Amino acid sequence: MKPKELLKFYIENELDDILEPLGFKYAKSGLKFSRKTGPFTLSFSFSISKYSSENYCIFWTTWSISSTEYKKWYKKIWDTELVSDVIIGSSDWNIPNWLESEHDYDHVVLHNSKVDTKEFKRFVHNVLNVGIP
Repeated sequence: MKPKELLKFYIENELDDILEPLGFKYAKSGLKFSRKTGPFTLSFSFSISKYSSENYCIFWTTWSISSTEYKKWYKKIWDTELVSDVIIGSSDWNIPNWLESEHDYDHVVLHNSKVDTKEFKRFVHNVLNVGIP
């Protein structure tokens, strides 16, 4: 299975149903989840390593909080346009308490095997208990 297909399989079968009731929408084309709360949008997107290959998907997530209201406020206060409406952004490995893989990998690695289920559950735990809060 190609890396993107392997990742999409786990996202759509193990993560989407958990995040949808929490208000997240999944953009299949961009491998991205986002949720709007008041003037803020929490988003995280998936990146696949160039070193991935058939039945071997290395991935990580990039998180951000954005607000168009913040961009307007900034312009009003400082009379300067911001390049984007992102307030803060971070890769998952820079988020405090993000649990690393049991397999001494820096990122999540899927092998299209039984081991993937445990690896992806750890990732889901990180999303729900570290990334979203």
